[in-house]
Amino acid sequence: MFHLSTLSHLAANAKNALVPRTPLTPLQNLQQINSSITKLTNLISTWSGSSLLSAAPISSQSATLSVELKNAIGDVKVSSPLSSSSSSSSSGEKGGGGVGAGKKEAEEEERLLLEYITSTLRPNIEKCMHTMKSRKEEFGKCGLGGTVSGDLRDLRKLTGELGRSLRERVVGKGEMREGKGDGDGDGVRGEEEDEKKEEEDESEKVMRLIDEDFEDAIQWFAS
Repeated sequence: MFHLSTLSHLAANAKNALVPRTPLTPLQNLQQINSSITKLTNLISTWSGSSLLSAAPISSQSATLSVELKNAIGDVKVSSPLSSSSSSSSSGEKGGGGVGAGKKEAEEEERLLLEYITSTLRPNIEKCMHTMKSRKEEFGKCGLGGTVSGDLRDLRKLTGELGRSLRERVVGKGEMREGKGDGDGDGVRGEEEDEKKEEEDESEKVMRLIDEDFEDAIQWFAS
């Protein structure tokens, strides 16, 4: 199975390198990743469990998901923090209106991403891990247990990296909160920072739950 998994990843990476792609927005990448997770779940659920060869589509889909996660991470890293790019594009406006618009746009993207991850992506990851755990016996009989564990560890690592990259992009490393103002604005800024901290806590929570889903499945196959 090691050879099957390796070939699947090599094929997926080669295809990705040869096929031109346009960088996607964070939400588009998450939607693509979600579709791949759903497909992986369905392949595992309907797998006959009869042979190594019959598991090839599962291995191939896992490799595709890995490539999509890497692409999403790359797309985030080559883009500017949303708060910076939005505010700089409107920097010519008087009275700091461009900065305000940029901040609102950043907050809206953060809200949409958090909502999608919480309501759609994380439940589907949880379902995929549950389905994978339910086929542990068949995976073991076909000599796939070790490979499944290795793929899970890789996907967990990439998912965590994507989550951190998304948070850095949307938050913009605090750039929007570093502007100077008069004393009358201190209370407003304090309330805004409290709201931002609450949103960050929610994003940390959902990423922790996703990480725990992966960890639970990894431990299940290790036992």
